[in-house]
Formats: sequence, structure tokens, C-alpha cells
Amino acid sequence: MNRPDRPNPPARRLRAYLADAVEEIRKTSVFSSAVDWDEVEREATAVLDVADCYADTHAFLLAVLHRAGGPHSHLTPPPGSAPTRQRSPQMTAALGPPTPTGHLIDEPPAAVAYLRLPKLSEGRKNTRSYLAAGTAVMRSLIAARPAGWIVDLRANIGGGIWPMLAVAAPLLPEGVLGHFLLPDGRAEVWSAHHGRIKHDGKTMARSRTRTRTHRPGDDQSRIAVLTSRHTSSAGEAVALAFRAQPRARLIGAPTAGMSTANRTHILRDGTRLRISASVYADHNRVPVDGPVPIDEHLPDNSRDSALSAALQWIRG
Repeated sequence: MNRPDRPNPPARRLRAYLADAVEEIRKTSVFSSAVDWDEVEREATAVLDVADCYADTHAFLLAVLHRAGGPHSHLTPPPGSAPTRQRSPQMTAALGPPTPTGHLIDEPPAAVAYLRLPKLSEGRKNTRSYLAAGTAVMRSLIAARPAGWIVDLRANIGGGIWPMLAVAAPLLPEGVLGHFLLPDGRAEVWSAHHGRIKHDGKTMARSRTRTRTHRPGDDQSRIAVLTSRHTSSAGEAVALAFRAQPRARLIGAPTAGMSTANRTHILRDGTRLRISASVYADHNRVPVDGPVPIDEHLPDNSRDSALSAALQWIRG
């Protein structure tokens, strides 16, 4: 890791570092074919003429990421660095608890279940906490046999898609939920099968909530999915999955438009390249160009207005 208290890396390591990053972006990015890579190589040479450390190349790499992968592509500093350490408390304060929460609105039999699905930070510990909290919340809400559901994605700015879908699995239909469209024309399918969330047939996460959400004999309970301009990346993928559910309606504001799937490449100093490698498509394989389409746009998307609109639609 390139720290201030250590000597700057030799020129050959800087060259190898930058070459590795540029090559990974070139071969992975979803819009790679539209980039003049000869020009990128000339720019990289100019950067190396003035760079003293790995961090001196990051502004250039970020620009290349945006050209080849779009606005969703980005880089993050090494784990444990000052910017990374400072981000977590700020994010928590702005977006709320890092695990799913929920409660009932009103009393049975007219109760509506409210489920909040936030972002999911990477890491096995975070994933286990997310799934455990989501399972507990879903079991409690399902036991109340609600008359409808509100799924709140307004603070979901992304992260791990598979655990999010596993928590929401009892609300989703069986079968295809969406696709990743690759630059070579191939499509990777993500689907739900008896609580298992699969990516091209491989199980990525599993719901531990076995009970279905509807009342016996009733498949018509409505699901209102709340979105906002902050709903991004994996949050948008979850919103897209609900479009495969005929009982669901997306309500709120257009999403952030980060509707691409990122792959991570780790550089020698721990910096992570988040490279957009595919485009989202819905269950019918229709690509998403920008924000996920919503069904009801709210000019005022405050908490009270959104909940009021959702309850009005659920209760019909």
C-alpha cells in the first residue's frame, strides 16, 4: 500500500500499476468499443511523466472509467484509508440503519407491512447481518398476515444485490427476475426458485423465510415499491425485479440511472476499480436505459407523501 511514510514506488511499478488498471478497464467495460484506446495509452504516458505515487494516477483512471463504463463506474480508496473510514458514519446518518427494518402500519386485519431494504456494504459479516435482520423482519411481518406491503428502496444506494433479493424473495414471483446484458450480446439471467436467488443457474443467496406472503387462497395483495433519486445500482436492480411481479407498483421518483452491473478489480495498493461490465434488463429482456421506469411519479416524494400514496393504492 502506498502510504506517506513509505518511499514512492519505482517508475517500473508505477507503469505496471497503470497498465494493469487500463487493461482491465479496456477488456471489462460495457462501452469499451467506443473508446479510442490508442489515445488512452498516450494520455497514460503523459500521466506517468509527472506521477510520483499510485494515487497520482487515480484522477486519470477515474476519467477512463467514466468514458468506458459510464457514470456508475468508479474507484474506491484502499480499505482502512482515511476517506473510507470517514464515509461510514456519514452514510449511516444520512441513510439510516444498515440492515432491513420493518413494522406494521395500522392493526390487523387492515394492517399493511412496511419493509425497508437499505444498501448492503461488501463483506461477509455485513451480508450475514443483513440476511439475519431481513429474515427476522420478514417472518414477523408475514406472521401478521398483512393486507398489503410497502417495500421502501428510497435509501438503497446499492451494494450486494443477491442478499437483498433473498430477503425480498417471499414477495417476488418464481422464475426470471431480470438480466445482465453483456457487450458481446450474451444475457445472464437472475431468477428466484423456491427461495433461492440464482445467477445463470448458480445459487447466490437463499431466503430463510419459507412462508409465502399472501393469505391462503389470495394472490392479489398489493405491493407498493417506493423509489427515489437515491435508489441506485443494486437498489435499482431490486426495483427492476419487482416489475416482474404483477401485484407490484413502483411509486415515487425516478431512480438514479446507475442501471449497470459492476465488477471489481483490486490494484496492488488496495484501490478498487468498480467497472460497469453489463447493462440491466427486465424479466422480458428489455434493457434499462437510465432510471428504472416507475408507475406513479410523486412530485413530492417526502416520507409522508410517499407512504400516503402507497397506502391509498394498496387499499384501492
